Amino acid sequence: AKLFDFVVDNQSIEFDSDTSNMVQNMKMKGSEENDRFYAYLKFLNLKQGEAARIKSDEDLVNQQREEQLLALDKEVRAYIDNLHATYPGYFTSNFIYSIEQPRVPEAPRNPDGSMVDSNFRFNYYKAHYFDNFDFSDKRLLRTNSFHNKIYYYIDKLTLQDPDSLIAAADYILKKAEANEELFRYALTNLTSRYERSEKMGMDAVFVHLGKNYFMKGKADEWFSKKQLKELSERVMALDPLLIGKKAPNIVVKDTAQKEFLQLYDIKSKFTIVYIWSPDCGHCKKATPKLKVIYDKYKDQGVEVFGVGNEFENEEWNKFIIKHELD
Repeated sequence: AKLFDFVVDNQSIEFDSDTSNMVQNMKMKGSEENDRFYAYLKFLNLKQGEAARIKSDEDLVNQQREEQLLALDKEVRAYIDNLHATYPGYFTSNFIYSIEQPRVPEAPRNPDGSMVDSNFRFNYYKAHYFDNFDFSDKRLLRTNSFHNKIYYYIDKLTLQDPDSLIAAADYILKKAEANEELFRYALTNLTSRYERSEKMGMDAVFVHLGKNYFMKGKADEWFSKKQLKELSERVMALDPLLIGKKAPNIVVKDTAQKEFLQLYDIKSKFTIVYIWSPDCGHCKKATPKLKVIYDKYKDQGVEVFGVGNEFENEEWNKFIIKHELD
């Protein structure tokens, strides 16, 4: 089977080619966008063929090979620049330009030749990553370029901690405000990703997006009142439980069911809040291990606030007595 790409700009388009070389032999009628698109593909195919010959030419030394490949790269970039300048605003032009990578200049150097900033290339690349992407063009949402660029920026160019990811999400959403559909896609995708994330601490990104976008009316036009209510409730439930915030107080009765104990009454340097059940298979293994840790570090200010996750107390007491959980 032979596959080929084309742009749908009209409902009536004619294609004519053959399977020996689908791209180079492609002819079409009724579509200016495809005329430009295939002119670009044919040019690119020719240059890729030249690059393959250069790489396989054993008569070239490495420096010659690099120089010739660099010259080819400049030709391709010049072609793309000219296409974008000649057909500004056209879909083919915007799409091809959108997948272009930032062109990083030479790093500034000190008089002795050393780089002023060893991170210059990365910082420049990240700062200019979206330069060629037209956020006002909603047609780009129908390609993979928008989705891929968002998640390359998030996954590859951003430190994977909540504060950095929040800043990256805000940066992308600020740019996406140029078009309602792109903004909607970016916000719903990012929110869904961090709501479902299994990585510790990533719920902070979900809470931030919920509080600063959904709960501030920025999704009212495409989220129902029921959906907004459910999301808001989840956000507010998670907010006080985020890493770095003061844990909410826990009030429970002691094992004798006589006195109330409060988490906030524990005065220790480090407090481990351990919620467990004597019938839980994992807890049966983990609880004795925690006892060993407690015995080792209790003199250094470690305390354990143990909470049963069931109302029945008999099995709980038996387990505590058996394992001498003081």
